[in-house]
Amino acid sequence: MKCLVIHRSATMRRIFSKVLRESGCAEITEAEEWDEAAGQLLDHAIDLVITEWSIAGMDGIELVKEIRAREGTSKIPILIVSPRNSREDVMLAVEAGVSGYLLKPFTAETLRLKLQQLLEGKRDDTAEVGDPPQSDSTQEALSGAATATEG
Repeated sequence: MKCLVIHRSATMRRIFSKVLRESGCAEITEAEEWDEAAGQLLDHAIDLVITEWSIAGMDGIELVKEIRAREGTSKIPILIVSPRNSREDVMLAVEAGVSGYLLKPFTAETLRLKLQQLLEGKRDDTAEVGDPPQSDSTQEALSGAATATEG
């Protein structure tokens, strides 16, 4: 499995890479900004993307939309990591096509569990093609939004 980590901080990229290796990712590429990430997506058959909300050259939501718009990358699971915890921000991410949303700060164990959910969803043969797996945060945001619109 090949994973791409996009984060402006080298320390955070190392943390994500360590947990990805422990979770079974054999090949990890890293990028600090969108231009570098775009090249990695084109040059490698990436199976999973982890990005932060704010990256150089493009925000995380734009990045998710860009990945989803490309034929060769539209089905890749994407985990966005962010301190942004408002319902509106989570909904923006969901609408853009994010597969999982992880709030900062987080523990290595929380990251492992989120990765496991995403990877199991990717390997789930019963899931419909194009339907990215949703994290607990995404489910909560969606049910909260549904409640808000019903009232």
